[in-house]
Amino acid sequence: MGNTLEGIQIAEKTNKKALGLLEDKKEVLEDMVGFDFNQDVIDLLLKQKDTLADLKDYILRCGAKETRITKSWERLE
Repeated sequence: MGNTLEGIQIAEKTNKKALGLLEDKKEVLEDMVGFDFNQDVIDLLLKQKDTLADLKDYILRCGAKETRITKSWERLE
């Protein structure tokens, strides 16, 4: 689970950088013919950001469950 969580955190950082770049260049992008495309990319990155946050929360909850199960098994030994 640790590797998965680490991968999600890396993806979150990358996603944040991509959104930042698009926001920094927003004025330039607005003047471009393909602005609708750029807004679509921003919307997709925002959706991905939410999905990554949900996955991260899920993994953290599962990790907590695993810890409780492991401790209860140790008590049975």
